[in-house]
Amino acid sequence: MIDREARTSLFVVGKARPVAPALSVHYWNLEGAIRVLRRPILRASRTFRAPLRFAVGFDGTPFGRRLLETVSNSALLAGLACRVMVAGRAKAAACNQLRWAELTLRDAGFQVAGQLLPDDSEAAICACIDEADIDLLVLAMPWEWGVKEFFLGSTLSLIRTCPVPVLIYPHSPVLLGRRHMP
Repeated sequence: MIDREARTSLFVVGKARPVAPALSVHYWNLEGAIRVLRRPILRASRTFRAPLRFAVGFDGTPFGRRLLETVSNSALLAGLACRVMVAGRAKAAACNQLRWAELTLRDAGFQVAGQLLPDDSEAAICACIDEADIDLLVLAMPWEWGVKEFFLGSTLSLIRTCPVPVLIYPHSPVLLGRRHMP
C-alpha cells in the first residue's frame, strides 16, 4: 500500500468473510495501515449500498475543524446529506461547535442536520447511525498516533464495530491541505 500511495486517492479495505473476533488480525493490519498511510481509507462493509447520507463526528478542536474543512472540499462526499454528531457534555460549548460545523458544511453545499449526542460512546454513535439511516461514517485519525482515544473514544474499536462503512481521513499535512481529494 505504501508503494502505491503516491498514485492513490483512496484505499478501500475490507473482507468478504463473516466478522471475526474483536481482536482479529484484519483489524490489527488496518491499524498498521492507518498509522503509516496519508491517504483516506474506506473500511468497507460486506454488502454494498450506495451512500446517500453520511455522519461525521466533530469535537470543535483545530484537528476536528480541519476534518470538516476536508469534508467540505471532498468530491467523494459532494451531494450527500450530512449528519454532524457532537458529544453534548458541555451543552453551551457543544451547541457552539455544532452551529459552526453546520454552517461550514451548509456553505459548502451540503444538506446538514446536527445532533448532540448524550456522550461520545460507541453505543451513542452507532444508535445515531441507525436512527438516522446513515450509510457512511467519516472519521479522522491523528497523524501523531500517541493519542489513541479522541472525541469518539476508542476510534479503532468504533471502526471495528460500526455497522456501516467508515471513511477514515488521516490527520496529515499531505491530505488536509489539498482541495478536491476524496
